[in-house]
Amino acid sequence: MSVVSPTSLFQKICSSVTQVEKVRVRDYKTVERYISRILHKGPHALQVITDFDCTVTKHHVNGTRCLSSSGVINRSPLLPPESKAAFIRLFEKYYPIEICLEIDEGEKFQHMVDWYKQARVNMMTCALKEDMIKKSIALSTIQLRDNVQDMFKMLHRNQIPVLVFSAGIGNVIEELLRKYDILYPNVEIISNFMEFSEKDGTLLGYKDLMVHPLNKNETVLGDENKYFMDLSHRDNAILLGDHTSDVQMSRGMPHTDSILKIGFLNDKISERLNRFMEVFDIVLIDDQSMDFVNQLLRVILSEHK
Repeated sequence: MSVVSPTSLFQKICSSVTQVEKVRVRDYKTVERYISRILHKGPHALQVITDFDCTVTKHHVNGTRCLSSSGVINRSPLLPPESKAAFIRLFEKYYPIEICLEIDEGEKFQHMVDWYKQARVNMMTCALKEDMIKKSIALSTIQLRDNVQDMFKMLHRNQIPVLVFSAGIGNVIEELLRKYDILYPNVEIISNFMEFSEKDGTLLGYKDLMVHPLNKNETVLGDENKYFMDLSHRDNAILLGDHTSDVQMSRGMPHTDSILKIGFLNDKISERLNRFMEVFDIVLIDDQSMDFVNQLLRVILSEHK
């Protein structure tokens, strides 16, 4: 962690953040340089790339873990008990592998593929219908981070593209953003999308794309990489994630100037802080709001005007 004193620009960003003690910076000079470059080129050269679960949404509320977009369906009271039990067994087997820092990435990658394949097979036994998604959201504990709507509104107003890159369930993400009126035209979702029958709404399967925690990068986008290629003139990015592998989400950008990586460290803080500080430029410790990011955007956008 840097011992360099924060600069005036970074102090301006932190001035309106109520819990500044939760902000950790790897190197102030590097962060200052990234922000200055983003400021210099302006909003027309900027894009935002964000994870969804535990990044756009809260990890916990009052110490109780919130559901993810997958958990909204996997733990739904509308599902048969035996199906829910199978999802829980898969989670208890594979989630510790996902977050373990000691397991080789290659070995971990195959475990993630196995997990998602088995989860899809189990999902096909659930008699899931499309209208159950909205109902399951209403019955779940999933919550957006405090003031996350402000971030989406600000980005939409300034025509800054947002990529939501998620290993969760795209249909749930889409419905949740629609529920809070932040599914704007500048928002693109790359995730695991289910396909339903137009006749009776029954689950038919999944679209070909399988996104898991370790392939959220150009490898899952295909050879054309159309999303990032269409935004090739936007070579600055703010990247948001809650997993160390999330820093790979920008790897599909054909040209890069400055990528400011912000990590949300939600739990197991003492065990994971050092690793987070190695890969993210800024780490927010147990901050269940989007306040810091919003203030960062306000400074960037106001300074450029």
